[in-house]
Amino acid sequence: AISKPKRLLKYLPNGVEYIFFEDHHHYSKNEIDEILKKYRDYTIVTTLKDSVKLDKYNLDSHKLHYHYDRV
Repeated sequence: AISKPKRLLKYLPNGVEYIFFEDHHHYSKNEIDEILKKYRDYTIVTTLKDSVKLDKYNLDSHKLHYHYDRV
């Protein structure tokens, strides 16, 4: 849920799967369950802002990664 997520694509390796949500997206339990089911063998990368929103779903911290850089 980044305002212009396609800017990040140049930093990702080829072959990475991604899902973009609108900025300020409110995740439903159903969405999270579907993502975890479909991508159970993947690591999930998210922003710090969205990791706070995802906290309530008690995701496995080894599958959820975020990176924070102060600009």
